[in-house]
Amino acid sequence: MKLHQDVPHGTPNYPFQVHESYCENGLSLYPHVHPEIEITVITKGSGLFYIEGNEYAVKQGDCIFIPPNKIHLAASDNQNCEASFYSLVFLPQFLEADREHIIYTKYISPILLEKKRITPIMDGSKIWHSDILRLTDKIKTLYFSENTELLCQSALLELWYHIYTNSETLLAPPINKAAFLLKDTLEYLEEHYFEHITVADLAARVNLSQSYFSKLFSQYMHTTPINMLIKIRLNHSIQMLFDESLSVSEIALRCGFNDFSYFCKCFRMRYGCSPRKYKKKG
Repeated sequence: MKLHQDVPHGTPNYPFQVHESYCENGLSLYPHVHPEIEITVITKGSGLFYIEGNEYAVKQGDCIFIPPNKIHLAASDNQNCEASFYSLVFLPQFLEADREHIIYTKYISPILLEKKRITPIMDGSKIWHSDILRLTDKIKTLYFSENTELLCQSALLELWYHIYTNSETLLAPPINKAAFLLKDTLEYLEEHYFEHITVADLAARVNLSQSYFSKLFSQYMHTTPINMLIKIRLNHSIQMLFDESLSVSEIALRCGFNDFSYFCKCFRMRYGCSPRKYKKKG
């Protein structure tokens, strides 16, 4: 998948990463999907978390569990206050690489396949939530210490034990066709952002009417398809601005902006300065 944030999620031989994020004007997390499991803890402020279109109000001290390959994002709750969070992001094989092993088949696979489900938000309303928060904090501390790979995995397995034992068995895993179609759309936008793309094109790709597709997209992403395309183009432009061989006008064209003035306007609205000024900072 190409919908990862522009941050590493570990290495092939150690598929585990801890990310810390600070948001000056309220909780913010770009809509994305990745094959890793994510456990996020809000350390300051409050906001809204969206997982597969479902909205959850979160505050300081809350923990969010996000299974792999789920569309998720975060947004301000209009309090306009500072917010921060950290995330444990890891591939399932970090817990148990052998898919025939009982650890994987009995304890990990049922949650990944959604045969068992856990409430995404752990907000302290249950006794076991404190165990989760204690372990996430312990894992974060271990991660930034030397020679603690084994201890990180051990603590993460203990955390998973609490997730598994407090999950609910489902008679049949839910099928979310809409989320599947939108993931395909995001993948397409990431791969073709530099091309001329219309909402009609995107709707036709997934065999939906333009109006229904736009409604569905906004429901899950909390933005319009065109605004999402602009965000993706701007993200790519940021990376290109560090290339000294490219002029700002060339970058605009390479990112799908045929109107240079519009590119500058969009860039300034998102990053608070012109592309040229940002390029000089780099």
